[in-house]
Amino acid sequence: MNKEILRAKTGCFTCRKRKVKCGEEKPSCRNCSAFGRQCVWPTSTDLCDRRYRSRTNPGLSLAGPSRSSSSSASEASKSPDSTGTAIVPYRRRSPSPGRSLFKPGIETELIHHLLNYYFSIIVLPTSSQDHVRRSRSELIDMMLHYPSVKDAVFACCACNKHVLLNDNRHKKAALHFYSKAVHGLNQTLANFQPTDKQPDSSLLTTVVFLYVHDLWSLDDSVDPRHHVAGAVTLLDLVSKHGASPGSMTQGFDRIIAESILYQAFLLSTRRPFAPYFHTDPDFVTNVERLLAPLDSQDSSYAACSPVLGIPTTLYRLKLRIINFHNSPAQQSPENLARLRSEMDYWVALVVPRAAPSLTSASSAHKFDLVILATSLLLDLVTECFTYQLPIDLLSLLHTHNSPRWQVESCLEILRQPQEVEKWTGIFLGLWPLLILGYAVSSDEDMALIQRVLGQMRERLGYGEVQRIKQELGRVQDSRNNQALSIDSSISI
Repeated sequence: MNKEILRAKTGCFTCRKRKVKCGEEKPSCRNCSAFGRQCVWPTSTDLCDRRYRSRTNPGLSLAGPSRSSSSSASEASKSPDSTGTAIVPYRRRSPSPGRSLFKPGIETELIHHLLNYYFSIIVLPTSSQDHVRRSRSELIDMMLHYPSVKDAVFACCACNKHVLLNDNRHKKAALHFYSKAVHGLNQTLANFQPTDKQPDSSLLTTVVFLYVHDLWSLDDSVDPRHHVAGAVTLLDLVSKHGASPGSMTQGFDRIIAESILYQAFLLSTRRPFAPYFHTDPDFVTNVERLLAPLDSQDSSYAACSPVLGIPTTLYRLKLRIINFHNSPAQQSPENLARLRSEMDYWVALVVPRAAPSLTSASSAHKFDLVILATSLLLDLVTECFTYQLPIDLLSLLHTHNSPRWQVESCLEILRQPQEVEKWTGIFLGLWPLLILGYAVSSDEDMALIQRVLGQMRERLGYGEVQRIKQELGRVQDSRNNQALSIDSSISI
């Protein structure tokens, strides 16, 4: 009888390394599937009795992953999934015995991407780790019990991997999960009676991840406005059904509320000189009430915002500046003076940026690029109002003069490696770069902005970055053509 018999009930290498009992479900065991770990199985050679291993083939290694596992690990090394972030166990409601929490294959890959990378870039690094762990656990719990939530989240994860890796397999997976999520959402909405109850977190979460997919995708045919408008309507129902102040300050509820408010702000300011989305100030007030902690003077609350990142008062100021430019009825010297007075308050917090008293007394230096871009936007709007010129001609007025002070300050920030590292790693950096691109006049400065945007796209896998890169490229081409036309007419 051959003494090199195979051992039984050995489990996967991953469970053995962690010293936990393996359920031996294949190709991915229950433990690895649940926590998004790579499930590596021993080969028949690895299962040989070690007492006879040296006699048969001394050159065999103690343990080696299979060919498929090695290729999978190679692919993972190219992805941000391999960052080594610890996976936090989540709360769950007793799944069926012997069944994986998520299906092996693409679902296991995407849940791994969510837990190890994607969740950390859709929330800001200023958010407390306790809040991140709790929110992530609540999201996983919803995914396990609401198919539309799971499909919407997987659509975002697959979309993000497609942008990062340029892999059509993930593009197809994103479309598959996206269509399933939309179908599930439509079924839920067909049975939803807003007069009877307020929407629950699972419904809001599905809509949130659908618009996140639209914004982070490279597909120009998708329009996030519809899903953002739907999310605004649903969140408005929450506030109007008697939700108490501060009722959305904890867990994933806070991320939902801040995300909807942020995306409404983003779409309202995304095209500042030709707005295509409107945010009702009353809606902002209602959401602020839901997000206000019991102790509204607690500065640590605002400092660890998971999505908004900056005070809503600054977002409101950006909206008022844009409304001033696009609403002739509001264009008066008095309204402009009020905007300037409020802007002066914010500018004083970050200028000069090197002043120790300012940086120690205020957290505004953490979002100085946003403040400078808002001040720059106000200057552009003021000049449009003063000279009655379209925005794309304003830079020509400054071609032979010194650049605006905000432009110089922003470019100084973007030349510092540690600042580039900070701003390219968070989605908040996108809007300031857009406004800066409208204002610069030299090809060299635009090249710097485009380079930073390229780094942001590579780090985040954020499709909207690519669209803004293309938009600024068109702005630069138009500006250069206009400059050539003016030079030609002068020479004639």
